[in-house]
Amino acid sequence: MKFQVLNLLLLLTLAEESCKVDSDCLSLNHCSNDTCIHKDLFPLSSLEILSIFVMTIVSMIANAGGVGGSTMILSLMLSLHNFDQHLCVGMTQVFIFAGTSTAVLLKFRDRHPTRDRPLIYYDALMEIVSPLLAGVSVGVMVNPTFPSWLIMALLTVLVGFLAVNMLIKSLKLYRSESLSKAELQEKIQNQKTSEIEEKDKIEGGQTSKNESEVVSNKEKNEESDNYQIDYEEDVDDEEEEEGENVNEGGKDKPSEHAETIPANISTKDNNSHETTKDRDHSELEEKLKKIYFHEKKTISWFHLIFFLVLEAVSIFFSAVKGSSTSKSVIGIEQCSAGYFGINAAYFSFMLAMAAFASVYLVRKTRVCEQTNYNFDSGDIRWTYLKCLIIILVAFGAGIAVGLLGLGGGNVIGPLLLGFGVRPEVSTISSLFTILLSSSTAALQLIISKQINLQYAGWFYWQSVLGSLAGILILRRYAAKKQRMSLLIMCLAAILFFSFIIIPIVGSLNAVKQAEDGTFQLGFKKTC
Repeated sequence: MKFQVLNLLLLLTLAEESCKVDSDCLSLNHCSNDTCIHKDLFPLSSLEILSIFVMTIVSMIANAGGVGGSTMILSLMLSLHNFDQHLCVGMTQVFIFAGTSTAVLLKFRDRHPTRDRPLIYYDALMEIVSPLLAGVSVGVMVNPTFPSWLIMALLTVLVGFLAVNMLIKSLKLYRSESLSKAELQEKIQNQKTSEIEEKDKIEGGQTSKNESEVVSNKEKNEESDNYQIDYEEDVDDEEEEEGENVNEGGKDKPSEHAETIPANISTKDNNSHETTKDRDHSELEEKLKKIYFHEKKTISWFHLIFFLVLEAVSIFFSAVKGSSTSKSVIGIEQCSAGYFGINAAYFSFMLAMAAFASVYLVRKTRVCEQTNYNFDSGDIRWTYLKCLIIILVAFGAGIAVGLLGLGGGNVIGPLLLGFGVRPEVSTISSLFTILLSSSTAALQLIISKQINLQYAGWFYWQSVLGSLAGILILRRYAAKKQRMSLLIMCLAAILFFSFIIIPIVGSLNAVKQAEDGTFQLGFKKTC
């Protein structure tokens, strides 16, 4: 019975395990009303004590590396705590929310390393979050139709691909950092050498300088005497020239640089053209000033309202749609016309928000390019093609998140790095995205009473502790050593560990399903 619960790692929608006696349930569970119920928090079992250390370390590495660590946390809760499906998902969301919220609060006011703007890349997240959430809704809908072996295979392939990709990027960045550090040390050494040489020149040339000053003073005295004689001769010449000018009648001569305006050209049209050009330039300058003004803030009202609207609509959508464990607040039945209608409306709204973000970002980029905005090397110069690529990738990533149970940080981080965003910016931006998604999910689960509040509080502070250690120790160490590539290596380490655990757990589960005669080979119906 022990490995039966591991199927929950794949986040399939299955019924709770039934029982007749306590021995029919997994450890840490007991039978009540023919249903396996998890024990209370205290007293802690030996496995739960072990999980304190393991999950804290995972939280430290995950939050320092810019991911929530949902895949690893989920597998640990299943194997060490033996939660049922709904409690496991709920506890994972609370754990992820606690860690990411702590990390974001610690770094929320941090500024960009080279520009006077927030470290979080809000513009990029505007384009990513809405299609990501739309993809999640699709992934959640099709999740129950997939057989567990196929989800296990897809999850293993995707995690393996992400792990290899992150490892390659981290090694490239490590070499780049090593080269930069070597060049910096060489530059400092050359500067010290030049300063020493300059000092020697100054000290050695002081004597010759004093001698040249004496000679120079003598020459100046001789020139002063000659100047007095020349000055008297010039005065006499000027008086003679003035007399000649008076005799010429005092006529004004035209300037050599004056332009001749043809009689048939109106100066009014030229002035109008110049006025329009100046007005357009002035408008661009005003827009640029607004951009710089908003960048000086920790987060602008525009970005804050945008993300709050997305989160509010997502919570409202979940409450209206309902699920297999909670009824719709307006009585919509699963797989009814209203059910698919509300899904289509939510999907359309999210894509509309993505289109709005695309127009905003492209127009902003054009203004910046026309006004010589100070771009950073890690900035994305938005075009509609780039926006379309990000929308499609984020939508596909959302489907993977909803279908396979991956955390958004496993996809957002590589996506931003692929567009050349700085690693430190990518890390905190990924955490901000996970914060939005996990807070939405946790609130939904609390409202539907799918969370054990005792364990929720326990995991919350455990995750906070790990996040604090990751941000204050691991990230600071990376910054001090100028090795931000270590953050990406942490991400790769988590993904590689998940890459090993997932197929092992999936294989054990498949064997158990085959023994029980519940192995599913093909797809299930949606309804």
